[in-house]
This record gives sequence, C-alpha cells and structure tokens, in this order.
Amino acid sequence: MSSGWNRSPTNSTTSEGSGETMNRKLAIKLMIDLGLTVSMILAFAYHLTGAAAHEFIGLAMFLILLAHNGLNWRWYKNLGRSGGGPERRLGQAVTLLLMAVTVALMVSSVLASRVLFDFIRVDNGFLVRQIHTLAAYWILVLMSVHVGFHWRLVMAALGQAFMPGKPGLPRSSLARLSALAVMAGGVWASFDQGVGYKLLMRHSFSYWDGGLARFFITYLLIMGLYTGLTHYSLDIFRRLGLKKRVWTTWPKQAAKRSHV
Repeated sequence: MSSGWNRSPTNSTTSEGSGETMNRKLAIKLMIDLGLTVSMILAFAYHLTGAAAHEFIGLAMFLILLAHNGLNWRWYKNLGRSGGGPERRLGQAVTLLLMAVTVALMVSSVLASRVLFDFIRVDNGFLVRQIHTLAAYWILVLMSVHVGFHWRLVMAALGQAFMPGKPGLPRSSLARLSALAVMAGGVWASFDQGVGYKLLMRHSFSYWDGGLARFFITYLLIMGLYTGLTHYSLDIFRRLGLKKRVWTTWPKQAAKRSHV
C-alpha cells in the first residue's frame, strides 16, 4: 500500500506548484470581486463623493467588471451545455439578467454623464437618470443574488485562507448567527433607503445624513440580506431535493432486496 509520503520529488514539486498557482488565482479572483463590491457601493454614494468622483468610480467599476468576466471566461464556454439541474439553469438566468441590466447601466451612464462624456447631450435627461438609478439598484440586488449562488464556494475559499481545518459545530453556528444578524440589519437598511421603491422606479423619501463609513456598512447589509436569502433558500431546496430522492429511491431498493 502506497502513501503520499512515497511520492517522488518531481511529483511533489509539481503538485505544490499547481496548488500555489490555484491559490494565487483564487486570491486574484477574491480581490477583484472585493474591488467590484467596494466600487459599486461607493458609486451609490453620489451625494457624498460628488459628480466627478462618481463617474470615475463608475468607470473603475466597469474596468474591474471586465477583469471579472475575463477570469471567468469558461462560464461563457459552458453556457450552452445541457445538464446541471434547475439550480444551474436558474443561476445562469440570474447572471444573464444581471448582464442585461449592466448594459442598461453603462448606456445610461454615458448619456447622463456631465464629466467624462459631457460632449454627449441627450433630450429628456431626467428619464435617463431615472433609468440609471433603476438599473443601479437592480444590479445591487442581482449581484447579491449572484453572490448567493456561489456563497458556499466563497466561504470555503475564505475558510481555507484564514481558518484552515474542518469547520466544527461552534464555528458553523456562529456563522449562521452572524448571517441572521446581517440579514436582519439588511431588512432595516432596505426600508431605510427605500430600496423597494427604487426597484419599481418610484420616488423614495429616503435621505442620508451620516458619513461615508456608515453608508458603506448600510449598503453592505442590504447586499447581505439578498445574498443570505438566496444562499439559504438554495440550501433548503437542496435538502428538500435530497429528501425527495431518498423517499423515492429507498422503497425501490427495499423491494429489490426483498426479492433477493
């Protein structure tokens, strides 16, 4: 019986090298996703940063988004393939919808610009700004839902990087309690900022009288709400699907054993 200790130095070096490469790629992806989240929330703080900073932050966000898509180019390659079940198809639908809303945000950004693209003038600028705001808040929600579909992978990567080892019951319970606290804060923040009204392009009486740090935390809580709802909803459906398979396959297997 062979063991891992009997590997040749060449194989060991190759394995370690590939592991370091994977960790490096994962770290780059996490940093890009973090940059995308930070830039998106800062873009919402228009009244705190001003028009010029808002447009440069938006430009940086789209450049980071291009890098994110470049690193995940295999998703486009596998888009037309069948299989994967309803969860995969639903995740693809959310991503495609997110891409469509992002295009709307990009177009409205250029048309509403007063700094970087000031040479482009359009009539009915108020409508363009309304569409821009509508697209921005739908991106906030859809991006959070998109993260929720991949939250298990994100947590596994973060756990491997900062808390190696098999997660125990105390750590899992603490993570769930923290998630519930974040989601509760996200409910408050959503009502406080009138997110529901803005998703329907209706006027909201929400205003902001705090600083940038508090604003950032508030919008992180909103993202946490939709990410958590998606993650735990998918977890419930996975468990229900597993139970359904058990209850439908177990009687057939028992019947086969009884005839043996």
